[in-house]
Amino acid sequence: MEDDTTNDLLCKTCGWTVNMVCPECPKGCGCETRCTGWRHHEYVNEDDLVDGNVCDECGASDGYGCNC
Repeated sequence: MEDDTTNDLLCKTCGWTVNMVCPECPKGCGCETRCTGWRHHEYVNEDDLVDGNVCDECGASDGYGCNC
C-alpha cells in the first residue's frame, strides 16, 4: 500500500496541503487571491480579507468574487 500524500504541504507560503489544491488556477493554492474557484472560498483565511473585501481594485466582498 502506498503512503497517503494528500496531507503533504503544497505551499510553504499559504500552508495549503495537496488535498486542498485548486485545479482552476495557475498557482493552485491560497496564494492565488483572484481565483473564483470553490476551493478558495472553502479554505479562505479570514486574516487575508481586508475589511471583508478580497480585491482592492473591484471591491469584491462575497468571498472570492473578484472579476478583475
